[in-house]
Amino acid sequence: MAECKELRAMGKLIPQQAYDLRQRKRRVKGKARCTACHTWLPLSDFDRLLRDQRRRRRKCRRCVEVEKNYVLRTRARKHEYDVQRRKSETPVQRSERNRRRRERYATDGGHRRRYENMRKRGRDRQIETERRRARLMGAEGSFSEAEWSDLKRKYSFRCAYCGKKKKLTMDHAVPLIRGGRHDKTNIVPACVNCNAQKSTVDWSHKLRKVG
Repeated sequence: MAECKELRAMGKLIPQQAYDLRQRKRRVKGKARCTACHTWLPLSDFDRLLRDQRRRRRKCRRCVEVEKNYVLRTRARKHEYDVQRRKSETPVQRSERNRRRRERYATDGGHRRRYENMRKRGRDRQIETERRRARLMGAEGSFSEAEWSDLKRKYSFRCAYCGKKKKLTMDHAVPLIRGGRHDKTNIVPACVNCNAQKSTVDWSHKLRKVG
């Protein structure tokens, strides 16, 4: 911690780098912490990833086996339940049950409220995540949900880079790590593909012109 403060005072570390340094100091050499049981175990207890043999799974071998067995058990129970239910009713009864379900869905507005609440929680979580990241990086500025809605409307709910109408994520045209601000002058809506390709590169020159 003292080393972090000294480097920060000398201007050699930005907040995110200081955070990463603290995290590295908390690691135990030759061991890793399982994200399922939260136990520190030897690296040999973690299988390597098939797509990248240099990296290992985040969950230990025992937790992976427990989850696999749980999935197999629940899959078998569900299959048995579906078989018994199909045997207990005729095709006419099944058709009538589905018709009543469709009518109930069409007249009940509760599912719409639940859907809107779910979407709002997702938006709030995204805004809070970006706000926290900006704070860790020491970026200036602020950004609200209303500004995010206005920004998406300004770009006609399309990606600011490729112009495609896909699911939009919040992106900083000038990355925070390169001194970009966390406000509406630097935030744009971007599709997942463009956001991933851009990474920490400055793509401000690729922004589409909008009215």
